[in-house]
Amino acid sequence: MTFPRKKKLGLMLAAAGLLLGAFVGLAFWSARRAFERARASLADENELRFVTRRLTPVLPAGVEPLGTSAGFKDAAFFHDRLYLGGPAKLLAYSTDGKIVARYCVGLELPSAPMVALAAGMAADATEPELYVATAGAGLLALGEQGLRQVIPEKETLRRLTAVLALPNGRLLLGTERNGVLVYDGKHLALFHPALAAVRVTALAGDESSFWVGTIDQGVLHWHAGEVDRFGEA
Repeated sequence: MTFPRKKKLGLMLAAAGLLLGAFVGLAFWSARRAFERARASLADENELRFVTRRLTPVLPAGVEPLGTSAGFKDAAFFHDRLYLGGPAKLLAYSTDGKIVARYCVGLELPSAPMVALAAGMAADATEPELYVATAGAGLLALGEQGLRQVIPEKETLRRLTAVLALPNGRLLLGTERNGVLVYDGKHLALFHPALAAVRVTALAGDESSFWVGTIDQGVLHWHAGEVDRFGEA
């Protein structure tokens, strides 16, 4: 069986078109994969590695906490309770002023002083939590489901000084020497290069405008993507 010359030419052109389409599709797929790999690599470079783990305190038999001076550093309302946190303990008071819960550093809590408290709800959380910044053990989160710990891989990032829970599900974390970090429950990263090398003492505000107290750079005001500095002349 023979085909007319025009039909042969048409079949050849159709086959060439299919091959060209397959080649273009393969090239596009390869380029897209390369782009995705590059974007993932860039994200990995900007993000900070961390691990999250559940804490199940097991008190040694016969161990009883000794009464020490409180020296509270911060306070927060959470689930109709007033929580007071200090270097050695976290106390929860009911509305009638009675202590209803007690957490001691080195027993129920990791062996690192507590420095700041904030109540909020991270983007991946299923319930509100009480966030506790520590000077050496990263971030603690206390909720109805128990206690969990967020630990940056880099040891210096575990030394927190402040925590601010934002309405959009993000947490701002002040550090001793590494500026302001942002945590959304799944990712941990430096908030912005302008706030990356700041010795933070306090955080206040919301997602559109917040203030950063520092040891040696006065007070910084973040708003609309800019940083204003206020200090002694």
